[in-house]
Amino acid sequence: MSSPAATPWADAARRRRRAPRAFALGCMLVAVGSCTGAPPDPFAAPDTTFAAVVQGLREQRPEILWQALPSSYRRDLTDLVHRFAATVDAEVYNRSFAIVGRAGSILEAKKELILASGMLDRPDLDRERSPAALDAAAQLLKALSASELGRVETVKTLDPEKALASTGSRVMVLAAEVSKLVPADPYASQLRYYLDNTTVELVSTQADAAVVRLRLPGRLPEELPLVRVDDRWVPAQLAAKWPAMMESARSGLAQLEPERFAVRKSQAMMVLGMVEVVLTQIEAANTPEQLVAAQQAIMGMVVAASLQQQGG
Repeated sequence: MSSPAATPWADAARRRRRAPRAFALGCMLVAVGSCTGAPPDPFAAPDTTFAAVVQGLREQRPEILWQALPSSYRRDLTDLVHRFAATVDAEVYNRSFAIVGRAGSILEAKKELILASGMLDRPDLDRERSPAALDAAAQLLKALSASELGRVETVKTLDPEKALASTGSRVMVLAAEVSKLVPADPYASQLRYYLDNTTVELVSTQADAAVVRLRLPGRLPEELPLVRVDDRWVPAQLAAKWPAMMESARSGLAQLEPERFAVRKSQAMMVLGMVEVVLTQIEAANTPEQLVAAQQAIMGMVVAASLQQQGG
């Protein structure tokens, strides 16, 4: 008979012998789970497609819209973006986005002056939220200018899904902050409200056709016919119109060809030059009064341009 003092040592030895077997079993379970436990495809069914899109937009992931499109639609849109970049006047495009970035930098630098000028002291704006909203607006403009959208050269090779995941997501986040400048906060009270309160249910499904019922807040339930295109479900009406939409978009690019755009380019460059003059005036403003004077100059310029367009 073994002594009582030896019992703990024997128990410990048995535990040590069992430990390698338990570890090996755990590794086997993990390996099996990695092979069979892949998450289900959210776009495999009509109702889960809509649910995935709604959830993605709630989480400010606009790339979900791209991922929900059929592969042929994604190719069409990518080709359209690249054709646009190859056709558009690079000087006008790049100068426009440079102005957007400059406006963001000026807004950032002149924020305190803008707040002191009383320009935002209006009943339709939230004075307490103005500083944060101005910061977000400045960052939004700068983000757009510095993004892959900011120059024709990068748009020529743009990956739309990556652009939506990076720039698109940042724009959504910053737009939510800018929206708070208005007491009604349209981002939260409209877009986010609808996303949080929209439900989708499957009514019927066949091989390549289905019907889902959308329940939007404040509206009667609506049944939406869907069809399968490639490996995705899309509204039947969109599928029917898609070829004509793409053809119309490609035809529209012809208006940007150099020989057709020549006359409008001179007008565009004149407008961009006027905007740059105004931005220079704002940059030079050091007092609220000077800033208000620059604002009035902007309004006069807008009115003059509007009258010119009506007369032309």
